[in-house]
Amino acid sequence: FGSEQKIQFTRKSACPVCRGSRCAPGTQPTVCPYCDGTGSLRSQRGFFIVETACERCRGEGEYIPRPCPRCGGTGVLKIPQAFKIRTPPGADNGTRLRLAGEGETGRNGGPTGDLNVILSVRKHPLFTRSGNDLSCEIPVELSLAFKGTEVEAPTLKGPVRIKIPPRTPPGKVFILKGMGMPSLEGRKRGDLKVLIRVETPSRPGKGEREMMEELSRQGKKGKMGPEEASFPRSAK
Repeated sequence: FGSEQKIQFTRKSACPVCRGSRCAPGTQPTVCPYCDGTGSLRSQRGFFIVETACERCRGEGEYIPRPCPRCGGTGVLKIPQAFKIRTPPGADNGTRLRLAGEGETGRNGGPTGDLNVILSVRKHPLFTRSGNDLSCEIPVELSLAFKGTEVEAPTLKGPVRIKIPPRTPPGKVFILKGMGMPSLEGRKRGDLKVLIRVETPSRPGKGEREMMEELSRQGKKGKMGPEEASFPRSAK
């Protein structure tokens, strides 16, 4: 359904003392005296002229005579950040959120980058997810699966009651249309698939063995396929 989450990270931001200039307060960068501001040096090796980056200014053409004491002349500091973001409905593992202008400060006063947040979704205690579809299991006693019953199925919007027809085999899946996850693209919601887990006694008696055999036969007759769930009259 989407939620508000708090994120914490460390970001390189412009130094509050020099404001990214890299210079101590009251000073300015000067033209590099080694390369005359070109950022490169030329040397002749035989018949060839080789051009290399100036080691003193590192190819920038400027020299910082008095670096900022706060950032050491880098112009940036690693500053802890914490703020809240809104995750969209239907977000899944690996969903990437791009927050424009919330990245690190650009080099030498360049534009600030973006912050990419990759979501990691915790496992739900009841539901497993496949795309926009959800699945869950409901335990049903052997006698109730044999004669039919009603069970309460959990959904994201609260529990609903569904009908379990007589002689429902173990592993039968009932589909609740549109009760899965919302879609990131705004399409229709996924479905909720409810798997019936028939609970059998560890030492079944004669009657219980007969019920188990009958449910097994029902499964072999092709009644194991998923089918849309039906609801009690009072639940409609």
